Amino acid sequence: MKKINNILSFRELSYPKIQSWVIGTVVVLSFSNTQTLGDLNQDGLININDILREVNIILEIPPPPSEYEILVGDLNEDDLNNIQDIIVIVNIILGRDYKIYFVRNYQSTSELCRMREDGTGFEILFSYSWDTPWSERFQTVLLSPDKNYFLIEGGPAISLHSSPIWIVDWEGNFLHLLTHYGYKPIWYDNEHILYRESNTYTTRYNKNNIYGNDENLFYESSDSSYIIIFEWYDENNFLASEKKYLTVDGTGGWSDFENMIFNPASNEKYYLTDNNVSDASPRLSPDRQNILYRSKTPISSNSGFLIDNLFSMNLDTEETTQLTFLDVYTNISYINQQWHPENNKIIFSSFNLENTPNSPFDIFTLNLNTNEVDILTTTGLQGLMHNVIMEWR
Repeated sequence: MKKINNILSFRELSYPKIQSWVIGTVVVLSFSNTQTLGDLNQDGLININDILREVNIILEIPPPPSEYEILVGDLNEDDLNNIQDIIVIVNIILGRDYKIYFVRNYQSTSELCRMREDGTGFEILFSYSWDTPWSERFQTVLLSPDKNYFLIEGGPAISLHSSPIWIVDWEGNFLHLLTHYGYKPIWYDNEHILYRESNTYTTRYNKNNIYGNDENLFYESSDSSYIIIFEWYDENNFLASEKKYLTVDGTGGWSDFENMIFNPASNEKYYLTDNNVSDASPRLSPDRQNILYRSKTPISSNSGFLIDNLFSMNLDTEETTQLTFLDVYTNISYINQQWHPENNKIIFSSFNLENTPNSPFDIFTLNLNTNEVDILTTTGLQGLMHNVIMEWR
């Protein structure tokens, strides 16, 4: 991996929430005030006319720009109007203005935030203050496929040891409680959620609709396996990780995690990894050709210690590629790794290599074509808060 370069920070500015839908090549916008980034001519649309006006401003073609045009034309917030702003406008029109959703946890507060993939456009969507940090802090936040609701592991809870799972709207209102004892929820479709539910008596995977009516997907035999579903794979199967309880010479113990394709109806399991190290948290690439996952590797200073690094696997050939090469012992090295919507980058949360291991996390991207790494947040490096990636879409 190349040395970290192009360190970016973001300015905590407040922008109006923009909702858009595409009609032909024109994006129609609804917005909460009169300053909409990219709408230079204030007609409520972002289209070729705004690009032409931006070009004229850059080339200093009369008339001179107004203060409003300079403000809304600086889409990447670098205090300049240049070709980079035109690229952002084009991406908005083409529906490629991807956003990174992430959670900031600090003191007794969880904030759901988002930004562009270059670290600009930062905004806090909503926040929640909690009393019992482990169960109420935001641990999972996933936007529904139609982008109408958020699925949150965390929020108002009754248990000190298990997290609730809620359906939440864009204003941060907790609409529907699915369970008080949940773990690792995922969207199945716009109206159904899968999650692991565990209490004193049983562990099972439920399939709920967003209003809380549940259907048991499968019961887990707690004395033989431990399964975590990470995402939908096809009509009948899921991408999952599994631990097995093994008995050898009369002595029992849990194995490391292995990645698999799992059919809960038939209990069929196709193992993608099967070795003596822990392989976990598989994520399917948008083109469905590869998975991204964590795997344990030894550190050079002490081969007895294993740490997480990131790997990819081609699903056709099952050939693996190591993507990161962390060589410092730490309890947790990478979490919530995700693919770029166009397959060419990955994103993850990790401690900053300029800081000490186990320090608060920042968010990084890795370009799979160039191996260049960018850091998108710096508050972890400053020791202020954890930044935990949730989605890139």
